[in-house]
Amino acid sequence: MPELETLGTPFKNENNAVITNNYSYLAAKGVNLVRLRLWINHSGRAYDLTKVLKQAKLVKAAEMNFLLDFHYSDTWA
Repeated sequence: MPELETLGTPFKNENNAVITNNYSYLAAKGVNLVRLRLWINHSGRAYDLTKVLKQAKLVKAAEMNFLLDFHYSDTWA
């Protein structure tokens, strides 16, 4: 989701309206767990510690939990 948001990709609901808070929308639809990926030196920087912390706070604000995946290799090991 962070990469798509950075590109400006609109997320839409079942009525074709743009969703302004993706995590709140997902929580309202029954989602209760989000997978976050943390990379060491990811070239796109979409999964660095700063961005993952921001996403984790958004997930918790929507009253969901998250699963944090640590990627120790930035390429396929």
